[in-house]
Amino acid sequence: MFSSITLVLISAAALFIILLLFRAEEKRSIRFLNGPRTHIDFLLLKIRHTFNVRLRAWGRYFIRQILHYFVHTFITGVVSTLSHIEKSLILIARSNKALARKSEHERTSRNKLEEIALHKMEVSLTEEEKRIRRTKSLEE
Repeated sequence: MFSSITLVLISAAALFIILLLFRAEEKRSIRFLNGPRTHIDFLLLKIRHTFNVRLRAWGRYFIRQILHYFVHTFITGVVSTLSHIEKSLILIARSNKALARKSEHERTSRNKLEEIALHKMEVSLTEEEKRIRRTKSLEE
């Protein structure tokens, strides 16, 4: 706590001294220590320029990385979805193959009379249809 208060007081005093220096320079129209301050100003401008150039380059790199990340995430999702669809289709194909084998086995294991009986059951009329046909034939 004490060190932070000391730091604030030192910063305020330095700011006050710099403001007094600038005011005195403005009144006299002369910069104190012009040579070293010009070198310091040049150095600070060079640092700022380098920082701006690097920040722009980093910004482009960062945006590009984000774009690549989103594309990668999208493609990963598509691949995952296609993999899931592929697994589902393989399961459907397996069950269909098993049903086809069962159907083929049932078809080949029946004799002609069984097939005729099965066809008769499939096409036979229901009791309601028989009653309607009977009443229709009696009316004619």
